[in-house]
Amino acid sequence: MSHMLASFLIVIGPFVGSFIAVLTVRWARGEGFVLGRSRCEGCGHALGGLEMVPVLSAVVLRWRCRHCGGRFSKRDTVIELAALGIAIWAFFALPGDLLVVGVLLGWGLLVLAIIDFENFILPDLGILIILVGGITVSFFWYPERLNEIAIGVFVGAGGMWLVRWLYRQLRGQEGVGFGDVKLMGAIGAWVGWQGLGSVILIAAITGLVVHVVVLGKGRQTSRHNMVPFGSYLVLACWIVWLHGPLVTG
Repeated sequence: MSHMLASFLIVIGPFVGSFIAVLTVRWARGEGFVLGRSRCEGCGHALGGLEMVPVLSAVVLRWRCRHCGGRFSKRDTVIELAALGIAIWAFFALPGDLLVVGVLLGWGLLVLAIIDFENFILPDLGILIILVGGITVSFFWYPERLNEIAIGVFVGAGGMWLVRWLYRQLRGQEGVGFGDVKLMGAIGAWVGWQGLGSVILIAAITGLVVHVVVLGKGRQTSRHNMVPFGSYLVLACWIVWLHGPLVTG
């Protein structure tokens, strides 16, 4: 059964990624994302079913609209492959009874990562869903961990708030968004207080590597070199929840 379930999740992964690609654009714009067909940004043509098959349609059409010839961004294809990769990764890393939980968490974190990376926004609703999900999973799967999860929520949010406050006092400007404070609380609901240090370390290293590479190519990031740290925090949350905290010493 677990292999059948895994196969199902892997098959629908690119379709979920296609939905996430649309959701993240419309959510950032404040538009409805449940209703309304996808359209070519150039000519406004409503895309048909055969034009919306994840990955395959884009490859066949060479990322061009078959009506106006306008070029599509490869963004959607990357997101579709990322959603597929999450399902495959979870299959190899998690036991069968946690497979669905892990995949849903990964897809939810992917939504937050994309929105923050592209818009420097961490939607409260998305963070709340992650927070409630972490508490719910602990309640049903790991009731013995509820105390450390509760501590993780408060330590995660409180610690990041302290960093935010200190940065403002020392530099006289905002350096950590309040969304990151709330996000760290939600992450604590998944990894507990023991995993928070690993999350920060992995996120910091990943963010540093990515932005050094970007700046090393002579490109500006955006918004005066602001760093979408929430994107790296959710990636680190995913890694630590799947594989546990880093072992040092």
